[in-house]
Amino acid sequence: MKAPRSARLVPAIAVACVLLVYLVQRHRIDLRFPVPWPDEGSFLWQALAFRDGFSLFAPEVNPEREALWMPPGFMVLEGLFFKVVPFSLSTARALSALFVCGAVTSVFACVRRFETKLLFPVLAALCLFCPIASMAGNVARMEGLELFTLALAFFLVDRGRGAALGVFALAPIVHPNGVFGIAVGVPAFFVLTRGVRTMRRADWVVLAAAVLAWALYAFHVSQHWPDFLRDMDAQLRFKQYVSGSDGGTLGRLRQPVVWGSIVALAGAFLGARRIGTAIGAIGAFAAALLLQTVVAAGWLYEVYPAFAILVTSVVVADVAFSWHAAQPSASRTRCGVAFAVVLVLADVLAFRHDAFLERSLERATVVRKSLTPEYVTDGDQLAMKRYLASIVPPAGSRALAVQFLPDAEALLYEKLRGPTLRYVQQTFYEHRYDVLVVHDSVWFPPFVHNLELIKLLWAKGGTYDTTVLYERDGTERWTAYRWK
Repeated sequence: MKAPRSARLVPAIAVACVLLVYLVQRHRIDLRFPVPWPDEGSFLWQALAFRDGFSLFAPEVNPEREALWMPPGFMVLEGLFFKVVPFSLSTARALSALFVCGAVTSVFACVRRFETKLLFPVLAALCLFCPIASMAGNVARMEGLELFTLALAFFLVDRGRGAALGVFALAPIVHPNGVFGIAVGVPAFFVLTRGVRTMRRADWVVLAAAVLAWALYAFHVSQHWPDFLRDMDAQLRFKQYVSGSDGGTLGRLRQPVVWGSIVALAGAFLGARRIGTAIGAIGAFAAALLLQTVVAAGWLYEVYPAFAILVTSVVVADVAFSWHAAQPSASRTRCGVAFAVVLVLADVLAFRHDAFLERSLERATVVRKSLTPEYVTDGDQLAMKRYLASIVPPAGSRALAVQFLPDAEALLYEKLRGPTLRYVQQTFYEHRYDVLVVHDSVWFPPFVHNLELIKLLWAKGGTYDTTVLYERDGTERWTAYRWK
């Protein structure tokens, strides 16, 4: 279908509007969906350590040594960013949303047919505004960056650029799940770019950067080898437990959105071969996402099958529109409209009514009809800053250790760290703490709140004084538990 030159801008403008609304929505929900989550502290304290001293040793996470359970790509990138931009948890979350937008943009850039480009904004909106994609773009974790890295790599495969290999190589330094992108993407690169592959100066620069990054990471790990093995062993055992608890590989494979996407992608592949075309790099991207979905499990990992549905839908649309372009003109428009309606309805069912895509949200979020009250206001933060500035250790004692609940709420007050005040988080190491600051909030899931509070009070033991520090709106309350 040949479109007028001016009409070709319509899909791009529509996609830009969808992404803008997605970013505005992220700003509106901010710290509500979810509340500051422990994973954010685990990664951002290391990012702040890198910002402050080019080190990944974060005593808030483990005062004895560096935590080595994750490759450092995300922490290093965030640390470099916050050397230039003032740190805030909201800004860190906004970066995740921007990475998700970058992934969507990379997929759109791979779309070949104009009809699919016209349909893409609707498919992208259904994906981005489903709950798991909204939350993945509002948590300072690796999912957004990993999606963007892989989407960019497959876009470069689509363009026949050698830089794709370098970007694929960088993906596992962002998150170990990047190996699934390599497993599918590297063979796809050599098959799909045969005869059209180019290696320009920029491609060699990207490859060299990937080699350098791996060399630095290998050297760093060699300096902490026993600790690296210990942390990675704990990580793998935990992942096996998580995978087994949700039914394992076969359990995920039996999910309708998973096997349905696999069947749709396989059908598109066979259909493309029959009409003499190919599903190309974007089809390989969908295969990589589905492979990861079946093999790996973890918190927020449902964003990968959600994105796989989007990419698979694009592949199916491209093949279907290529097929019906060869049909008699009398039925062409009706067939195209009918197919688009069916595809959109199928995506609505998948994104809005499939429980598999919402498993990470069950205990992490609270759904309310409105966004009131705010999770934290300037007045709230001022009250907490005054309290934290008022507590000092006895003369000659060590700095007071403060534990927050939710854990990552301490990031809101990271600038107050100093000789008399430090923060701790019970991620890799059971810290001692002198003060526990608990934020009771309508946005904090009660099950998680109660479980964590009981655990922290029981682990500490002893007697303590309880002081209500601040209350607002009848729902938000900050309480300090201070041990003598």
